[in-house]
Amino acid sequence: FASVAMGARTDRPILTRLPRGRVHGSQSSDDPARRIASSVLFDKRSATPISFGITLRVDEDALEDAIIGMQDFMEAGVLGAAVMDEDILLHGDTTATHGDAGIKDYNPNNMLVDANDYDGTSADPRKAILGLRHLAIDNNCTVDAGASLTHQHFLDAVGLLGVAHAQSSQLVCFTDYVTWLSKIAGLDEVLTIDKIGAQSATILNMRLGAIHGMPLAVSPRLDRTFNSSGLRPASAGTLGLVLVADTSPTATRWRIRRGTIVRITMDATVGQSVISMTTRKTLEYFGGAGSKPVAMIRNV
Repeated sequence: FASVAMGARTDRPILTRLPRGRVHGSQSSDDPARRIASSVLFDKRSATPISFGITLRVDEDALEDAIIGMQDFMEAGVLGAAVMDEDILLHGDTTATHGDAGIKDYNPNNMLVDANDYDGTSADPRKAILGLRHLAIDNNCTVDAGASLTHQHFLDAVGLLGVAHAQSSQLVCFTDYVTWLSKIAGLDEVLTIDKIGAQSATILNMRLGAIHGMPLAVSPRLDRTFNSSGLRPASAGTLGLVLVADTSPTATRWRIRRGTIVRITMDATVGQSVISMTTRKTLEYFGGAGSKPVAMIRNV
């Protein structure tokens, strides 16, 4: 998804209608009809950036005695925790009670430590921003695969989208590794690099293939613990899903007020180095949450 810098103001103007073109024919006299003015319509969008952060404390003796450069290693780990962005993008929900009953201990592929501390409270990043999966549910943009996925379900999902996209490659299908291997890779309509050849491949950024021109990408922040509605129940489900999202800048993008900043300070009172990462951003749907930039294939 595209990212744009965010100014000091939270409001920004947008064009809601483009100017209409006119034919300028050859004229033998002044003809005002050939110079009709065309109006453009403006609106504004408001966005409030949200602060996110990660903090690690490391004993100074451990840093001194480590065989490898521990400080650099920890700093890289903090930056690697930008997986938080992916978590928010896929699982965010801003309702008072998160739509996933199992959000408290939802830890896809066991990537996060202290899963029970990541518990759906107001401090949980997944409650700060409305993400793709819950947006699709809110807009009733879901397709039931009936536990038997076919290529037609992908076309049906595209038909639910309410935003224009310049080309099919801007529609990206996100799923988990197991669903990719067990449900999608074997479809005849899926083109993988072995079918289209390395020289002709348009598969980029770890995308594993394409279906009807749409790149297929896997995310470690998705798994097969959903129910048939595409929600994560209190007791883990057994189904996967596919999100078909418009990634064009005119559909969905991150608005960044402050980029990622890593700070390292020393707390001499306890003999610890404190490594922290902070950022301030929000996820913006260009046409508003009702513009339907994402659809979900559920019950996969």
